[in-house]
Amino acid sequence: MALAIATGLFELTQDLVRAQLRAVTAMKATLVRAVSAVCLGVSVAIFAPAGFLLLAASALACLLAVLVQSRTAWRGTIVKFDGAGLLAAARQGLPLTLSLTLLAISSVTDRFMIANLVGSVDAGRYIAGLDLVRQTLMMPAMSVAAAFFPLAVKIHASQGRLAVRSHLSECIELLLSITLPACLGFAVISSHIANVVLGADFREMATQVMPILAVAVIFQILTQQYLHASFLLSGRNSFYLINTASIIAANIILSYAFVSEYGTMGAAWARLGADAFGFFSALILSRRAFPVPIPLGRLALTMIAGLIMALTVIAIDKSLHVSEPVTCIVLVGAGLVSYLASCWLFDISQTRRRLSICLAFCRNRFSVIRTGSAA
Repeated sequence: MALAIATGLFELTQDLVRAQLRAVTAMKATLVRAVSAVCLGVSVAIFAPAGFLLLAASALACLLAVLVQSRTAWRGTIVKFDGAGLLAAARQGLPLTLSLTLLAISSVTDRFMIANLVGSVDAGRYIAGLDLVRQTLMMPAMSVAAAFFPLAVKIHASQGRLAVRSHLSECIELLLSITLPACLGFAVISSHIANVVLGADFREMATQVMPILAVAVIFQILTQQYLHASFLLSGRNSFYLINTASIIAANIILSYAFVSEYGTMGAAWARLGADAFGFFSALILSRRAFPVPIPLGRLALTMIAGLIMALTVIAIDKSLHVSEPVTCIVLVGAGLVSYLASCWLFDISQTRRRLSICLAFCRNRFSVIRTGSAA
């Protein structure tokens, strides 16, 4: 319960900061939570390994992140009772609350299927790989969405539909250009990551399921961090509930069928199928809400760049004969260089213009510093 309350408080302050377009503050708090959770969790695991203390460490990490963003989130807040406003917020928020509850249920359906149909030991091994993939890959997506989601609402309110569609067209390209290489890269080096991060009992299962789950995360990110913006901009919050209900139904059906037939591996394929179904369901619903743009030509170039990076990493991996940590560092570096080269070649997410602006900013800062030192 303490962890649930701390997590809810963190998410609430995150939403307030995002609404104020304080993307940097939101990013700082997210990083503080991530680093604190790792450091506190490792400390507990080394000095006093107990499940209760691990939960307490996670709750403390959330509270530390809340402290980072609370001043910005609550500055200027005036406490007063507004019955009409509360009622309107309840009407708008109830479908979203129900959909998030169903989404939480959907996210654990496959775990219970494995535990009941295969065994709790295999469920634990599956969860280790699943959570490693989701916690690692969802963070950059949420950070990007924290920047463009509130801004889209502001542009829609002040400049209209055409302006926000242009903004969203850039956002989807930027979102995919960040998350796609991360997911594909995680998938192709998942065996090395498992050998470095996970214990011996969990590695074999994680190596098998993590590539599938990494691809599933791509659909999950596009659905939750982009297509759901359509429901927000149109005020059709009931569509959140419809989309989430369809995902949980697909997850239950596929999990039962695949786990019964293929065991733990079937759960990974079921999650991929459910997330893909949820993406296409949200895409159809968005056509009836606010038709968000899908620039297929630009997105195709991003996919080509991601595939080039993945093939490059696979080719280098076959010729490496070093320790697992060194292998991870080398492959991540090679993948990053390869992908950045493709971004420059295809000008993905206006890489050339953004890089020119960044270089000009650095030159100006260096010039100011040098002038100040000379004075």
